[in-house]
Amino acid sequence: MLVPAFSAVAEAALGEVPREVAAGTIVAVGRLGSRCLAQDQAGQGHDLPGADGAGGIYHRLLFRADAGRLEVLDLVTRGNLQTTLRRLRALLRELLQA
Repeated sequence: MLVPAFSAVAEAALGEVPREVAAGTIVAVGRLGSRCLAQDQAGQGHDLPGADGAGGIYHRLLFRADAGRLEVLDLVTRGNLQTTLRRLRALLRELLQA
């Protein structure tokens, strides 16, 4: 199983959502870690999505599976998903140019 690591942003987001959503997200992260490991062992790790509906129908979990761990980046509302992804892409471009 890939051991999850929660970013400070993801931890804060879990504290802001209803308890049922937070609990469901934690359970889903464990399942996702198992699935990532199984896909990686099968040579399919490159096909993993970066966003998952693990947070329920109104939230999306942003994550990255890399180097044997599952990094949970954020938990966002569906309405904020595109804005968050644009922000993350801009940050990545900025880091790559530096």
